[in-house]
Amino acid sequence: MQLKKLSITMRLSIFFTLGISFLLFAFFLLSINIFKKELISEFDRSLTERFSYLERHLEISVSDKVQFRGSTDPNQIIIKGINDFAHVEVYAPTGELSFKNSKLVIPKIDLNKYLSFEYEKKNYRVKTGKVKNGYIIKAAFSLKNLNSRVGKFSFWYLSMMPISIAAVIFLSYFFARKALAPLKSIINHAVNINTNNLTERIQLENTEDELGRLATVLNEMFERVSLSFESLKRFTADSSHELRTPLTAIRSICEVAHGKNLNSNEYSNLLGSILEEIERMTALTNSLLMLARGDAGIYQIYHNDFDLNDCVFEVIELLNVLAEENQQEIIFEGASVIIFGDRALVRQAIMGLTHNALKYSPVRSKINLNLTIHSKKAILSVEDCGPGIPIEHQNKIFERFYRVEKSRNSKLGGSGLGLAIVMWIAKLHTGTVRYEENLSGSKFILELPSV
Repeated sequence: MQLKKLSITMRLSIFFTLGISFLLFAFFLLSINIFKKELISEFDRSLTERFSYLERHLEISVSDKVQFRGSTDPNQIIIKGINDFAHVEVYAPTGELSFKNSKLVIPKIDLNKYLSFEYEKKNYRVKTGKVKNGYIIKAAFSLKNLNSRVGKFSFWYLSMMPISIAAVIFLSYFFARKALAPLKSIINHAVNINTNNLTERIQLENTEDELGRLATVLNEMFERVSLSFESLKRFTADSSHELRTPLTAIRSICEVAHGKNLNSNEYSNLLGSILEEIERMTALTNSLLMLARGDAGIYQIYHNDFDLNDCVFEVIELLNVLAEENQQEIIFEGASVIIFGDRALVRQAIMGLTHNALKYSPVRSKINLNLTIHSKKAILSVEDCGPGIPIEHQNKIFERFYRVEKSRNSKLGGSGLGLAIVMWIAKLHTGTVRYEENLSGSKFILELPSV
């Protein structure tokens, strides 16, 4: 069974169980070690008392014969009060073995030291010390009772381990499931959100923990998706409407031409009208194609250094003809400012702002363009004498197909894409474009980084 195929709840339960089981086993090893050391210390204190008993009861005759008082059998030395058999070896000052009461082989050990050793699969503890007349006693005692206590402790602890692990499994699953309950709620909410209810959001009581932040991030994503979806719907509807209008006009013109006998002048006028609508469709299609390529990141851009001042002069020369027709005047003040960007696109942005200013300004009015540089930014302002933009529309004028007054814009030939294209060009050059209130009309400010 692959762990990745399990649910997060199961995986967390397994991890918790393994981790706590490891800790329980480690605690068992530590506990048994501490318990055994404590028993050894207690046994050593008892061993000291036993050794003193042997020392007090040791008798050495004139002929250097060694025996212990109170022991009827010299080979059976039983410590009174403890009832434990003592394995004893007594050595003369010369190092010769003078007494031994069992076949147990006691290892060498320094004086006044303790040592644990094993003999014939049995554990013993030995102490050695110098007694009267320079004799040395080695006394060893069985650790059978101590090992029995350690065995009982291990048995009961290990017997409780399966119960403890079962409890850990249950509690781990319970708490993991409870902790991940908000995640299940997030999943259920997210699954139910579709194109018909993009305004719904995930609701969680605690927004400060990890799951709460996840819900917040998902809500923000849903908000962006909702805005993009609404923008796409509006874009599709507006595009269809904008394309339908010239197509309807062309169809009406063709129906008129088809149902009547017209002379050459009338046919020429109708063809001129059709050509005008086709040019409008072409301009709209080109604008849509530019924005679509820009959104997809596939628009070909050519960056180089150029003088923004020269670019503004070129736009003014092109639009002066339109200005003269309406007895308007374009006034420009500015210095030479070098920027790095796509000259054709920047020129189109300036053209869009200036053309809008001419389009919405009255006859015999002035259009003021001013180019300055501040904090390594080229700042171009375009001011007109038009009606201005109401406050409720100012934050929407850079949206695609948005018109302040749709009927008026249609008459003026606008599609609602001009300012959207200017905004896209500005962002493409890490710049900005914004609208500011102006007492005499509208004022647009285009900021681009200078070299």
